[in-house]
Amino acid sequence: MASRASAANRRHYEALAASPQAGSDELTNEQIQHRADLHWSSLTAEPGSVDYSEVTVAGRRALWIVPEGSRADQVLFYVHGGGFVGGSIYSHRKLVGHLASAAGTKGLLVSYPMSQTAKFPAQQQHVRDAYQGC
Repeated sequence: MASRASAANRRHYEALAASPQAGSDELTNEQIQHRADLHWSSLTAEPGSVDYSEVTVAGRRALWIVPEGSRADQVLFYVHGGGFVGGSIYSHRKLVGHLASAAGTKGLLVSYPMSQTAKFPAQQQHVRDAYQGC
């Protein structure tokens, strides 16, 4: 029997698969990404005592994630998942909040261009630039 969390993930991906795809007349890439972020984020519990600060790193949005009492001399550098077609700093912020809290350090969650808008290796180059720039 699937757990409640596993069942929620299954419903999430079934709903995404059944919805209009990017490039259709119904939704833009940005609208689809926003909807995915909104629903994906609801699958994770909010970590306690964590502050978020949106910044620009290497020309793209990033998110500092600072748990209360975290060490200032360490950074958890996190690149969100999603296979270059989904996910964002918003969909993964709670996950990184939990990881940073457990590690006792702050986190930097960086974004990269999706494959719908930039050809590989643009994603790899952006992450490298973000790492070198932080």
